[in-house]
Parts: sequence; structure tokens; C-alpha cells
Amino acid sequence: ISYSVLASVIWPSIPSIVSRKQLGTAYGLVTTMQNFGLFLFPLAVGLVLDITTADAPPIDKNPYSGVEIFFAILGGCGVALGLVLISDSDTRIALNTPGGKLCDARGY
Repeated sequence: ISYSVLASVIWPSIPSIVSRKQLGTAYGLVTTMQNFGLFLFPLAVGLVLDITTADAPPIDKNPYSGVEIFFAILGGCGVALGLVLISDSDTRIALNTPGGKLCDARGY
């Protein structure tokens, strides 16, 4: 579910940020980053699982608690990054406003 939500936010925002001349390159870079994440995170989850279950007793009620904490931390980082991006008024484009334009103090 999170991948589909992320994709529905990232892909439409690319033309708002990148010039038309560099749009193909931007889509290629985003695809590369997504594929790198799809490669890296299963390895990271496996590593966390190996580390957290190495000393666990054979009958553990929840051997995936370390992985759950890992995903909770990633979710918290995502929320924090989203808040930083929303509150960043130094950029010339605000993705959370209609038309991608920054508003002044009067809302225009």
C-alpha cells in the first residue's frame, strides 16, 4: 500500500519541479532511485531480522518485533521529512499548494 501511495505522489510532482527539457532524465533518476530502494530495503530488513533474532530463544512470540520497530522508525523519518518539505518556504515551488505556487502572507 505504501508503495502505491508514494508512487501516486512522486510521479505527478516531477513535471512541477523539473523543466520540460530535463523531464525524461528526471523520470529516469526517480525510477533508478525507486529500484535501488526496492533492492536495498529487503536486504536491510533481512539484516535487522538476523540481528534481532540471533540471541532470541527458539520459541519467541514475535520474532519480527525488530523489523516492526525498523519500519516504525522509517515511517517516523518519512513523516518528519514530509513536514520539513511542507514548511520549506525557500524553494520556488510548493507542491502542497494549488498550481505549485508559493503564497504570500495574504494567501495570494
